[in-house]
Amino acid sequence: MTSAASRLRGKLAPALGGDADGDAIEPFLQVAKEFNATVIPVGRAWFMAEKARPELSWSNPDGTHPGFHRAYLCNCVFFAALTGESPVGNPYCAVIRGEAEVNKEDAAFPQEAAWQAWQEVNQAYPKNRPLLAR
Repeated sequence: MTSAASRLRGKLAPALGGDADGDAIEPFLQVAKEFNATVIPVGRAWFMAEKARPELSWSNPDGTHPGFHRAYLCNCVFFAALTGESPVGNPYCAVIRGEAEVNKEDAAFPQEAAWQAWQEVNQAYPKNRPLLAR
């Protein structure tokens, strides 16, 4: 393992489990600053969204794999991180096997949560840039 990889692992290890509030973003920001990297706040968005709307399918029945809404939320966060644009209002909703698993009404919430998480990271780390803008 390279020395940079060792430093990265050492700094992120405490954050991987999160804390009681789910706010484990600071160690990621520190590493991003050191390596001039982009922070993609999927975990933060998921924590905020699940806390606000626990009735949505955030996990599959097995309890470990992402449910439809979490998978859609992750895609919305990556859309923001890639483009720097808000996913809010995007007409795409998750369709699997020809059925809409995240309908248009439910799609708005993950879109808003993703955009909020992206904006929070950008406030805390002004050098955070969309990946396609690098």
